[in-house]
Amino acid sequence: MSSRASSEIATNAPGPVPSTAKMLREHFTGHNLRVALLAVLTVVAAIILWLLLHGVAKWLTLLFATAIGGLGSTMPRWFEPGFWIAAAVLLTIAWIDRSLRPDDRPRDHKSFGEIVMEFVLLVPRVTLSLWSTLSAWQHLNAQELQLASDLVDHLAAEGRLRLQSLPLEIPQADTRFKILLALQMVQVIDVRREDRELWVRLSPLRPSALAWRINRGEAERNARLTEGR
Repeated sequence: MSSRASSEIATNAPGPVPSTAKMLREHFTGHNLRVALLAVLTVVAAIILWLLLHGVAKWLTLLFATAIGGLGSTMPRWFEPGFWIAAAVLLTIAWIDRSLRPDDRPRDHKSFGEIVMEFVLLVPRVTLSLWSTLSAWQHLNAQELQLASDLVDHLAAEGRLRLQSLPLEIPQADTRFKILLALQMVQVIDVRREDRELWVRLSPLRPSALAWRINRGEAERNARLTEGR
């Protein structure tokens, strides 16, 4: 490494820096806290929406009963079981619809029937979104966290890693998939197609907590390239 590059790295160093594994652990903890908060908000929203839907259905049912039987009409005894059976049916339909059409990106053109179904299934879909929220929860054990930090350090030093070369870094397939998914979920790495191959790179949206360590690796890599010229 050239003396100039070394001096720049030393000058920019903010002092003792926590290990990559420690910073990743803190980042995963923050990510999971946000997931937990979003899950709680989803539960609260689902409960409020179901109660509102229950109130509207109850009012309409009583209004219909009054229109038929007069002012002395009471709420039919079948309303409560009927409402919750209908809710279960709507949840089932929403789950089947989501399974058949996992791509929930908005479309420019929709039929009248699709618009009606979106309105009818709004509350069930909000309820089912809880499972999608909870699926974002990520946990790596100590060994997996160390492998993940080694991968981040490698990417900081080398810039990118060919995806097909990843088994050399993480031999076990299930562990490799888990780490890749977790690091992508928390926006630490990206998998991109470049030169007709898939490459693993650090994400431009990576957390600021990792900025110093990653920038140091990039500075060292640039210094090596400068020396090689």
